[in-house]
Formats: sequence, structure tokens, C-alpha cells
Amino acid sequence: MNCHRLPTLPGLSFEERLKRNHHVPHSFFYSNGYRMNRTPTVTIGKEPLQQTYKDFYSEPVEFDPALTYGRTKKQQVEAFRPHYVIYDKRTLKFMGYFRQHVPESRVEHYRIRYVNIFYYLEDDTIEVIEPLVKNCGLFPQGRLLRRGKITKDASTGTFYTWKDFNIGIDIELGGIVYHICDSDTYSKEFLTANGVEVNERECMPKDQASIDKIIQQTQHKHHHQKTPKDDKLRRFLEYFGMVLSFDCISKDEAERAGDELIKFKLFYYLEDDTVAIKELGNHQGCDGFPMLLKRTKLPKNWNKKSPDFASIVFETTESDMARGGEYYQVKDFVVGQTIMVFGKKFLLMDCDKFTREYYDKVLRFPQPNKLEIEKPIQPEIKIKLPTYLGIGTPEDSLASTFYLRPKPPKKDVVTYLLNAHKVLRYGVRLDSVHPEDKDRKFIMNYNLADGQMSIMEQSEINSGIIGGKFLSSRKIVKPDSDPNRPQYYTPKDFAIGARIHIFAHRFIITSADLYSYRYMLAHPELFSPEIIEGVRIYNLKEGNLSEDVRKSLEEDQQRFFNESMKKNYNEEEKLEQFDEEGVSSKPISNERIPKPFITEDEVKKYYHDKEEVQPSYMNEKTTVPCNINIKEEEKIPSDTRVVRFLEPYEN
Repeated sequence: MNCHRLPTLPGLSFEERLKRNHHVPHSFFYSNGYRMNRTPTVTIGKEPLQQTYKDFYSEPVEFDPALTYGRTKKQQVEAFRPHYVIYDKRTLKFMGYFRQHVPESRVEHYRIRYVNIFYYLEDDTIEVIEPLVKNCGLFPQGRLLRRGKITKDASTGTFYTWKDFNIGIDIELGGIVYHICDSDTYSKEFLTANGVEVNERECMPKDQASIDKIIQQTQHKHHHQKTPKDDKLRRFLEYFGMVLSFDCISKDEAERAGDELIKFKLFYYLEDDTVAIKELGNHQGCDGFPMLLKRTKLPKNWNKKSPDFASIVFETTESDMARGGEYYQVKDFVVGQTIMVFGKKFLLMDCDKFTREYYDKVLRFPQPNKLEIEKPIQPEIKIKLPTYLGIGTPEDSLASTFYLRPKPPKKDVVTYLLNAHKVLRYGVRLDSVHPEDKDRKFIMNYNLADGQMSIMEQSEINSGIIGGKFLSSRKIVKPDSDPNRPQYYTPKDFAIGARIHIFAHRFIITSADLYSYRYMLAHPELFSPEIIEGVRIYNLKEGNLSEDVRKSLEEDQQRFFNESMKKNYNEEEKLEQFDEEGVSSKPISNERIPKPFITEDEVKKYYHDKEEVQPSYMNEKTTVPCNINIKEEEKIPSDTRVVRFLEPYEN
């Protein structure tokens, strides 16, 4: 039998003795951090709710009034929020006091104790806490009344609410009458918003014991402030770490250093009125003494002594100097003034920021501005280099004059890396009056990495001269140059036909290899046009540039062919412009139709034999010269079969 289908009527309910789940369904839960409520769908133990009469009829008859009268707008009902949810963590705070009786005391009859009354709105509970007071006695402090509901009238059973609290009233809590004097801002705003008129704030009273304690502390403070005139401990505690700093110079030290201004730092310690002077910098020719004057009191008249002082036997002490005169004080140090330091004069030039602020705010005496001293213009000393003695290279000998331990001269690493393994080769011959030296052939190598030159002699059969190394790698100095600042030979000096002097030998450059010519074309800024032209003519005569001439001629022929084809196309367009009567609508330009290429034999015959040539492709007798880039002084070798021409000759 299913008991859940029966209506809950008297006599029809059955108790399930085997039931073990008695969980109560929850109405509140959290969703994404927000508090939500819901209507329970089950009862205790997750049992279904009681059914209505609709469950007992298979086809219940329902009447919907909206079908007859239409639907009405229902007012949206806000979600229910309990009282303890609305006023969660909201507290009213009131400040007050109560009087505590003090028996058997001649000093006081009562004592005022200050308290804070907290009223928790979420559950209408009250708590009383006394703040901690130092040196208050033996009575307990802290929580005086635990949090809970407090009965207002025992006969009716009513409790205190927030409407019973206000400023300036007495309230009884736990048998103690408290007087409320003030409250916090939130409590005032809450009471005012709920229609309670808040009274004016009252001052907290003080008992006789508190008044006597305040008077005693004040007298004790004034008593300790009365210190002796010269209390070393007080000065040490008050001025520890405070140091006045001044920049100064000494004329006596400047004379010792050779008219060089030696700067000093003067420190004045406020804790004991002592002075210390420190020398700044390391000056050449002077012994280094960092501390010129150790920390001590500085007397104004250091040589003034009492008449009965035995100067021969004893030395002056601090007490002897004090009897002789007074010491320098903080008021004696002013920028621009001169002070005596045991017979030496020091001029104060400037002070730091802390010193200026101390004089301005404490002593009410601002320091003057910084003093500027114009340094005399010293003549520039020119170092005279010694003459070259001829031992080693000039650079190596010059390096020994700059350092006590000679160092090798620095090399140009960048130039060496850029020009490594790059050598220019030239053919040279001796310029000598001896007939046996005319047939000697030499090869001069110039290393671009370090600028050194070497000469190798070519060996010939039955010449009587053994070939090989003639000059080892070294830099060669130009003749008539300054031995102290020598000038060396560079590639700018090597031209075809140039004469160079190497250790009493004169050489004439007669040739240069193809690599040298390529290097000159790649770096034209390092060579003059005459040198490049001379090397080009030589390689052209030797036939080293035949491949270059052939490539250049092919490029010119291809370019000229393209231009010819373009002109022929333009001429065809002009012929199409003639009308039927043979009259052209546009004027014809004076451009001549290009003719085919001239053969090599016709060009040689025209330029070498100075005769007019009649090409094979011309029907009538016509002279057609050709502009060729060949000078008269150049001779084309017999094996050269190509000629470079620029453009046809225009009459």
C-alpha cells in the first residue's frame, strides 16, 4: 500500500518506523557568489509535499478566468530578505562612561571609566567593552558585558532596541548605569534616517585621579627639560650624525703644489664642536695626506699660552688651549671668511645643502653664495719629440718616449682584416748606368694589409746573376722626407713609368698585372685617373683585356641592334601615315634610317690606310666613316679580331 497517495486526514496517517533520513530542506543557497532563496519541493527526509485535490482526479475541471476577462498585470514581488540578512555586520557604536565608587581613599571618592557600547542590528544584541588605559590601576579592562539581548523591563519581558539609544541619556545594562556622550557617524546617520532626533555631543568628564596624573606628567616633563648649559650627553643624543660641510682652499698648500689650487673639505661636528679637514684629490708632485687635521676642537689663538707654561718641557693640551682663548663655534664659519688652522689660512668657498638649510632655518642666518675663482690660463706645453736615431722603425722609437716601459706600436687591425691577402704586383727595372743591369727584371709586391713592399728578381739563364729575394718585406720611406715623421710609398705613387728610390737604388715601373688593374677600377678614389689610364693601356697592349673588349663589343652591338629595330618600326609607322595621293599628314623627321654593321676589314682599311671605303651593301658610291674608341698611340695586337665602335657617322 502506498501511503503517499492517501490524503493527510485524521486517522489516515501512518508513521514509518524504518525512516532514517530526517534532513531538513534548505531555502537559502549561494549561486555564483550571490545569496539566493528558493521554495522547498520536499519535506523533512526528502519526502514529497502534500498533494492537492488535483492529484485524485484523472481529468480535473479547471476554469481560467483569463479566457473571459483577460489577463491582468501582476505586480512584481521583491525577493524576501530576512531581517538578519539586511542588517548583517551593521553595528551602532556609542561612547559613554560610568562612575565607579572608590571606598577608603583620601585622594578620590569615585573614578570615571570610559566604555564603548556596541548594538548589533542583525540580532538586537548589545556588548560593552572598556578600552585599554595604561597605568590605570588593578581593576579589569576589556569586555565588561558579553554580547546578548538585555532585558529592558522584567515584568513585561521586553528587550532593548536601537530606539532606546541616544546621546545624553542614561541606560542601565547589567546593573550598571551608563551615560552616553557620543556616537560614531554611522550611528548618527542611522538614527536620523529612522526618525530619531540625535542630541548634541557631550564632553567626557575626568575624575580627580586623572587630573592629578596629567599635572604630575607635565611637571615631570618640565623638570627634565631643565638641563645644564653644557650637557654632553644631551648634545650627543640631539645632534648625533649632524655634520656641517664646507669647501675651502689654502694658499700655503697652493704654493707648495706649484700654483695649483688644492681643495679641502672642512667638517664641523655639532655634537661636540670639533673640526676635521680632509684633502681632496691626488695632486702630482705632492705627498698624499688624506686627513690634514684630525677631529679636534679648533682654537682661535692657538699660539697664545699662559706665562707660566713650560713650552720646552710640555706640549699643549686641550685644557691649555682653552685657557689661552676660545674655540671656533658654528657662527664663525661663513662662506667668504678666512679661518686660521694652527697658523694656516683657509678660505671658505662653499657649503653643502644641509649646511645652508641649518643656517637658514635654525640660526636664521643664510650663507652667502658660492665663491668663484678664475684660474689663470696656463700656456699649452708642446712636447718636443726626440730626433730619430735610425735604430728600429720610427714608430717603434717614438713609442719608447711615451712610456717608461716601451710598448710596440698599435696596428690598424681593421685595415689588415679588410685587405688581408691582397697584393699589388708591378714589373720594375733598375735605372742604372751599368750596362749589365739593363737586362735585369724585378717584380715588386705591395701588401695592402700592412703597406710593406718586397722585391723579387727573376733569374735568367747565362746572365751571371742569381735570382731570388732582392728586398725583404718592409715599409719604404720616400726620399727627402722628415726622418722624425717619415712618409712611406703608397699605391698612389706607383704609375707606369714612375721612378722610385729604394736604398740608393732607382727603379722604374714598367708594368702591372691584371689584378692591380681590377683593384684600381674597384677603388677609383685611391688612384689618380692618369695611373688607371696608364695601367689600362699597358694591359690592352699585352692583350690582357681582349675578353673585356669582346664582351663590351657584344653589349654595344646588342644595344645598337635594339635601337635599329626600334627606328625601323617607327619608319613603318610613318609610311602608313601617307594618304592615297602620296601626301603625308604629318611631317617626316630628319632621322636617317640606320644601316647595317660595317665589316672589320672595311674599318681597318678606312682608318689605317686613310682611304674611302665603299661597303658591299651600298649600290652607289658613298663614304661611311665609323667612330671607334681607339687612340692613335695604341696599337692593336695581331691576335685582336674585334673592334669596338660607338655609333654611325652622321653627315
